[in-house]
Amino acid sequence: MKIARMIMMFGLVAAMGVNLSANGGKGDLSPEKFAQMKEGLRGLDPSGKLAETFGGIEQTFRTTQLAERIVDVDIDDSSGRKAIVEGELQRIEGLAPESRIPALAALLRAIDLVPMREQNEKAGYIAQVKKEIKKYAPRYWDAIDGRSVLVFNTVTLNTPASLSSDGKHLGFIARDPKHGRMLQVTDIQTKKIAFGHPSSIDVVFHPSKPWALVAGGWGISVWDIESLKKLAKFSVPTGEYTPQQPLFSPDGDYVISTSEKEEGKAHVWKTSDGSLQATVTQTTDGQIISMAWNHKGDRFVTIGGDIEQENAEEEEGEEGEQEPGVQAAPAKVWSRSGKLIHSLEQVDPFGSAHFSPDDKLIATCASQAEFPVKVWDAASGKMVTQLAEDEHLTSTPWSADSRHIITRSDFEKAVKVWDARTGKLVQNLRHPSMVLDAIYSPDGKYIASQPEKGRKCGRVLSRVFLWDAKSGKKTILQAMDEIVGMEFSKDSQTLLVTTTKSVEFFKTSGLKMALALPTRSLRRRA
Repeated sequence: MKIARMIMMFGLVAAMGVNLSANGGKGDLSPEKFAQMKEGLRGLDPSGKLAETFGGIEQTFRTTQLAERIVDVDIDDSSGRKAIVEGELQRIEGLAPESRIPALAALLRAIDLVPMREQNEKAGYIAQVKKEIKKYAPRYWDAIDGRSVLVFNTVTLNTPASLSSDGKHLGFIARDPKHGRMLQVTDIQTKKIAFGHPSSIDVVFHPSKPWALVAGGWGISVWDIESLKKLAKFSVPTGEYTPQQPLFSPDGDYVISTSEKEEGKAHVWKTSDGSLQATVTQTTDGQIISMAWNHKGDRFVTIGGDIEQENAEEEEGEEGEQEPGVQAAPAKVWSRSGKLIHSLEQVDPFGSAHFSPDDKLIATCASQAEFPVKVWDAASGKMVTQLAEDEHLTSTPWSADSRHIITRSDFEKAVKVWDARTGKLVQNLRHPSMVLDAIYSPDGKYIASQPEKGRKCGRVLSRVFLWDAKSGKKTILQAMDEIVGMEFSKDSQTLLVTTTKSVEFFKTSGLKMALALPTRSLRRRA
C-alpha cells in the first residue's frame, strides 16, 4: 500500500512538471508548487495519509536546497554563508505564521548538514535559528516530531488551565512577578488575550455560554468574555470571603463554592443575579476538600473532615514527636436547596467523590491506603462495591457509559479499569513508573495517564500516555515539565495538558503539529 501511494505521488509530481532535483538551488521547487500539488492530492487521498507523507518530502527538499546553497559557497567564505542564513531568516519573517516553524526547522537541519571549518561558526548559526524558533514556539524542541498541536507559554502556572465549552477560549491563572496571580482568557484561533483580571485565583467557564466565573480575594463575579461586561457579582457572606473550588452546575444556572474562612461550609448561588440560595455544613471543625455536582444539576456531594493529632509511640531520639491520624468522615449528598439527602459513611475525608454520567452511582476515592475506593447507589445511599486497597480514584474516573471506573495503583505502577457494579478488574494498563493521575475522555474512547518521569530541583517531571480504552494500545507523548492538570475537550478530539510553564494541546487522532505560539502580554484588564 505504501509503495502504491509513493508511485501515485511521484506520478502526480512528474505530471505537474516539477523538477525534484535541487540543482544547486536553481530547480523548479517552490512553496506555491507544493501548495498546488497538495491540493491535487486531496481528491486522491481523502484520509490525508499521502499528503502527510508528501509534507515530509517537501521539508526534505527544502532542506536539501538550502544545504546545497550553503555548500556552494567557498569553505573559507564565512561572510557568504552568513549572508545566505540571514537572507533566509528575513524571507521566513515575511511568511505566514503557520509556515515559519517548518521553514526554520528546514534551515536548521540544512546548517547541521553542511561541513564548516570553524565549529564555532556552525554553532553560532544554529543558536541564531533556535532563537528565532523560540520566538514562535518556546516548546518546539519537545514537539519537533510533530506531536504538539499548540503551545501557550506563560510565566508560571500552578493550577490547571481549562477550555471553554465551545473550545474557542483557554483560561488559566498565571503568576506574574509584577502583577501577582492574574487571569488570562486567550482566544485560541487569534492567539490574542480576550479577557484578563488581576488578583484572581480561579476561573471556570460556563457550560454553554461565553461566560467566565472569576474568583479572587475580593469574591466571585461572572463576566461575558466577548462583550467584557460584568454580569453578576455574588452576594458573599459577611466578613472576609476568599472562594475556593467554585463550580457551575451542568446547566450553568447555579454555582457552588466553599471559602478560605469558612472551610467546612459550602454555598449555593444563582448565576443570573448572584443571590445566595443555600449554605450547607460538611464539618464544623475542618475543611471541605472536594465537591461535585451530579449531571442533572439538582444534587451535589461534599467531602471533608478533621485532622486529629494522635500520640505516636516515642521513637528513640525523637521524643515528643507526634504523627497526624486521619479519621473517617461521611461524604454528604445535598439537594440544590441545601437539604441533606445521604451520608456516605467511612469515607476518606481527604479524597473526592464523582457522580457517574447517568447519576445512578457515586464513586468515592481514597488518598490513604486504609480507605478503599467505594461505589455507592445514588438513590439509596448504600454501598454497591468496594475495590482493593492501594487503589486511588483519578480526577475523571467514569467511562461515558457509566459501566467502568479507573484507578491508579502506586504499588503496581498501573492504571486499572474496573466494572463499577461488580468490582471486577477489566483491564490493567501497566506503566514504567508511579502514575500521578489518569482521566477518561468524554466519549470513553481514550484514557490519558500521567506517569512520573523523574525529579529535577524538587520538581516532579512527567510525561503523558494516551491509551485506546478498548484495545489498551498506548501512544507516548513527549516528556513534560511539572504537570498540574490534564483535560479533554468536550468532543474528545483534543487533550489539554497544563504544566508549570506552558499549556499544550494534543490531537487524540493523528497527533499532528499545527502551530505553536507563545502568549502575548496581558493587554486588557477588567
